[in-house]
Amino acid sequence: MENKSIKLNWYNFFINVKLPISIIITLILFAITYNYNQYQTHKFELTICFCTVATAILYTILLYKMFYRAKDTYFYFVVCLITDIFIIIELMGLLLASSYKNLFIIALSFILLILCWFLPNYSYIKKRKNIFTGNYNPKDIYNTRNLPMRWYKFYNYVRLPLGIALGIYDLLLVLSWFSLSPSIVIIAIIIDLIQIVYMFYLINIMKNKTKDGFTYIIIWLLIETFAIGLKTTVDAYIPDIYTFVFATCVGTLVWFWPNFVYFNKRKHIFTEDKINERN
Repeated sequence: MENKSIKLNWYNFFINVKLPISIIITLILFAITYNYNQYQTHKFELTICFCTVATAILYTILLYKMFYRAKDTYFYFVVCLITDIFIIIELMGLLLASSYKNLFIIALSFILLILCWFLPNYSYIKKRKNIFTGNYNPKDIYNTRNLPMRWYKFYNYVRLPLGIALGIYDLLLVLSWFSLSPSIVIIAIIIDLIQIVYMFYLINIMKNKTKDGFTYIIIWLLIETFAIGLKTTVDAYIPDIYTFVFATCVGTLVWFWPNFVYFNKRKHIFTEDKINERN
């Protein structure tokens, strides 16, 4: 169980806010650099592309490690603190023109980041190093027998049926375009049918709380997030990789991640042993 004498507000802020935002920023940096590199191929831009993807992966690993308090979380946390500094410096380098004055500003910013960001966070996590035991269960931080289920019921009885209705409407709309491009319409019909069937199946899973329910919910949340990015890109005035990455990142932050945290806290209900929930 969690030591109640140790405050973990900042730790929880890192998990729920800071790291998801950091992942989004690095993916946006990748999109900007990748798009620029399409027109001007430079080894420097290619290196930045690789580094931003690697950084996004590093942040994702840390998110997982912190969530489950793995034994090596302390090491990854320190590495990510250093990475934060270089990401900020990289952003400043992209925004500021090359000059001796701006070089001085970047150097001063580097020192301030060490003093105001790295050292306080390093001290904070070092004092809590003993929480990384490797056998932590996230369910220990809340009472699993007294969790509200309003959003769960809304998602099952309103969100998914509404999604099915919109899917059927979209299917009828796509059928009206059959004469314009039969091959594309057939693909769209198959995708719509798969989504409609999946939602029907998910309603049944959530109603019966079967063992694999959590996995199917997460898969559907990922599909929804990808659809947000794709739909926004298709409807955009100038559809490009910027729009897709930005919309997908926003969808991840405001839709996927809050729902993931919500359903993960209720992961225990998808078992053969039913636990009473509060309405």
